[in-house]
Amino acid sequence: VASLLAQDGAFHDSVAPLLRRALSGRLRPEEAEAEWDAQIGRARDAGLRLTHLDSHKHVHLLPPLLDVAVRLARRHGVPYLRLPLEAPRPQTLRRPGWVALSALCLRARGRLRQAGLRHADRFVGFSYSGGVDGQRLRAMVAAGRPGEVLEVMVHPAVVTPAVDGLRRRYGWARRYRFEEELAALCDPALPRRAAPLP
Repeated sequence: VASLLAQDGAFHDSVAPLLRRALSGRLRPEEAEAEWDAQIGRARDAGLRLTHLDSHKHVHLLPPLLDVAVRLARRHGVPYLRLPLEAPRPQTLRRPGWVALSALCLRARGRLRQAGLRHADRFVGFSYSGGVDGQRLRAMVAAGRPGEVLEVMVHPAVVTPAVDGLRRRYGWARRYRFEEELAALCDPALPRRAAPLP
């Protein structure tokens, strides 16, 4: 999957290199399809029931990759695809990339509808990515309306040698408060309104 990789053979950690490759015609969607199909297969082989598909840094929304994500969701019977369209407010407007991400979401929404795929009614978490503490998480969940599907993006983790490796390699991982987000999700004060996806 050479068109997806950096010179060191690792996957890119930001959208920018993939966007440059897409704009220059050097991003090969068939390589993304092979890689993502293998990842989905691995998750299924582990016994997981897949409720939705998403991607690191939301790269599945890039125009050459959106059709790949839609095709894989339909092939594997996954009914939801992440549409990270977070409503504008002071926190979102301060985040680099929010305008571009929102434009990609608006473009993708019709394609998902056309393909018979669903997305959450509301998405939150982009504005506080890596820094969702208990108070913020409770506020996000409490703002949910009855009957809607609310997707909350968080990055919970126990800090292991693998997570330490991420922190050494990537600047974003040094800023993320993985254990604090895990604690926020496990907080007994968090309203429990979850129900199985329809």
